[in-house]
Amino acid sequence: MAKAKKFKLYTHDRRFLSLGTKSSNTFVSFLIKIANMVYGFFYAVGTAVVKFMKAWASFFYFIGNGLIKAALRFLSAAKNDFTQTAKVLPRRFRQLQNLDFAKSLAVFFAVALIGWGAIGVFKFIESGLGLKDEVVSSAQYGGQYLVQAAADIKNHDLTSAQNKLALALKFFGQGQSELAGQGTALGQMVKALPQGRDADRLLQAAGLIARAGQNMVDFEILAGQLHISASGIVSQNQNNGEVFAGLNDSFNRVGVNLNQAADLIGLVNPDTLPANYRGSFTLLQSNLGIFKQALSGARQIFSVAQSLIAGNKNILILFENNNELRASGGFMGTFGSLQARDGQIQKINVSSIYDLDGQLKDIIQPPLPIVAVTPKWSLRDSNWFADFPTSAKKISQFYQKEGGQQPDVIIAMTPNLIVDWLKISGPVYMPKYGVTLSADNFVEETQAITTISDNMPTNSPKQMLADFVPVLLQKISSMDKNAQSGILAALQQNLSSKQIAVYAKEPGLEKQIQNFNWGGNLLDTDSDYLMTQDSNLGATKTNLDIGQSMKLTSTIQSDGTITDQLQITRTNNNPPNPDNSNASYFRVYVPSGSKLLSSSGFNKKDLQYPDNLNYQIDPDVYNLEKTSVTDNLTGTIIGQESGKTYFGNWIILNPGESTTTTLVYQLPFKLGDLDHYSLLVQKQMGSLNNNFTWTVNFQGRRVLWKNFDVKKQATDSLDSGIIIDKDYLLGLVLQK
Repeated sequence: MAKAKKFKLYTHDRRFLSLGTKSSNTFVSFLIKIANMVYGFFYAVGTAVVKFMKAWASFFYFIGNGLIKAALRFLSAAKNDFTQTAKVLPRRFRQLQNLDFAKSLAVFFAVALIGWGAIGVFKFIESGLGLKDEVVSSAQYGGQYLVQAAADIKNHDLTSAQNKLALALKFFGQGQSELAGQGTALGQMVKALPQGRDADRLLQAAGLIARAGQNMVDFEILAGQLHISASGIVSQNQNNGEVFAGLNDSFNRVGVNLNQAADLIGLVNPDTLPANYRGSFTLLQSNLGIFKQALSGARQIFSVAQSLIAGNKNILILFENNNELRASGGFMGTFGSLQARDGQIQKINVSSIYDLDGQLKDIIQPPLPIVAVTPKWSLRDSNWFADFPTSAKKISQFYQKEGGQQPDVIIAMTPNLIVDWLKISGPVYMPKYGVTLSADNFVEETQAITTISDNMPTNSPKQMLADFVPVLLQKISSMDKNAQSGILAALQQNLSSKQIAVYAKEPGLEKQIQNFNWGGNLLDTDSDYLMTQDSNLGATKTNLDIGQSMKLTSTIQSDGTITDQLQITRTNNNPPNPDNSNASYFRVYVPSGSKLLSSSGFNKKDLQYPDNLNYQIDPDVYNLEKTSVTDNLTGTIIGQESGKTYFGNWIILNPGESTTTTLVYQLPFKLGDLDHYSLLVQKQMGSLNNNFTWTVNFQGRRVLWKNFDVKKQATDSLDSGIIIDKDYLLGLVLQK
């Protein structure tokens, strides 16, 4: 018999496999040829696919390799002859059921199906291009109505704003319906794409913003029912309590809708938007965040205002004359006792502080400096403490001792607010007193007419103020919306500049007031602190013509020790007159534990309590004086109050005089090699705006960060200057 032919199988790794068969066994030769052809087909297809899809080259290599190995295992078993092959052929076919082979084949077909399906998906998307135009058109119309509604709200055209917002909501909803329409499959597919999801989010957010606009309109409409009048805050259609509840609900809904809109917009990827819209979208995100923050602040302000007004309130209003400056605003010559229900005045009485003081039978020991004007402590001098909540509690105690009812709220205010309101309302004529009060003459006229005037009833020297306030409120109530907005802005400005301070007996409300810095309280800080307190104890009304400027030089030593030098320059600009001398007990509040190194420029007064009075000891005065010591050389008192150290002494100025007082003290903390250093400067209640300069010397260190402007900066120092018209926190980070 002839020798069997050799059949060679070309493999993926360029080796040859020989299978020996008998020459007469042509069937075997046929099978081998078929096997070669099948293998060659798979190999060729695999190679073509790999070349076509380079990204999947490695993936298909492993698939091909798995197929080849399976084929090799199968073909090698058919070695030698047909008989042997026939015996094992069924078993070799069962190799096709091998798990690895099955997985490889499944992956191959899955890849093929995905590729085929992609072609269909692109055609499917193409059929939705008409849908895009409809959605964009709806969104554009909705956006236009939203912008128009915003303009209407600004112009107080609330009816038009309501209509525009309703149309905006309609078109935004229509856009969402169109996006989800065109057949369920298309709608679901479009929303599955990033662009589709973001489009849906933007439409939802736009609708929520429109709903927030509707809530704002509801708020404005309700607020429009409330008016300031001579009898307080009155409502046209409902009682004030119901209006306040509706306002609160509308405000809450605005917040909920805007928060949901912000959450949706936060999920949008700007990269999915057309390039020409990305800048606008970023601005929208930023503005929405700013508006949310502003709304949160407004919500808190509204909450405080509502708490102050709602329900039955006994309110004590202190009219403090800051031309005779005291620690918490000015001399309390006049007070108003007011009973209100939901903002409506039920009863009001304006009277002289002396009327109440005459009712006090107790002889209470005052803080020692007050002995310069009176040996007994009473309501008119009870606003002695730099921290207004502390003064307010003392005021409440004296008010009750002198026959008054315990107040729920105490409001201390200087004439500045009335002056600012008169600038907006215009002059107010008071025929009973033959005077027209304006922003230019209010302080002088009221100061004169409430002390001596032939037109004033002798038994009621403060009645003019009682008659003036309702007339002013009535005039404000008749002004247009823009003017009334100016009235509220003036109120906010006077709260910020500390011409008004508010105290509430209820702890939760008092905490809210202090959070807005409306409470006149001394603030905590872990770094440097400065507040000056001028108490005019010369019984003269001279402070409005006292000029004051301050310069603080802070020197940081190499070991981190900080020494402050404070220079206070005061000038009496009053005309030459013996009654225009200004005698002030002056206190400088600094971080607790600060050590006084030197002082100069003060005047010294030796004051003693009278021996012939059987004093009752006030616990607050006892604690104040128990913790104080007197510097023997200068007479400067070093004390502790409200978590601060203070240095107190006298500054006496005759008309035309100027003096500079200097304090040098060491702070109770040191700076590390890398540390923050800040200065909290607080403004005295009722004081005028003063110039302030801060110089920081930091040799061997450098500034890494600061939050204020500088006039001059060198390698190891900087100079800054501000007008103290409110409280300021100046901070920097220094590295050694």
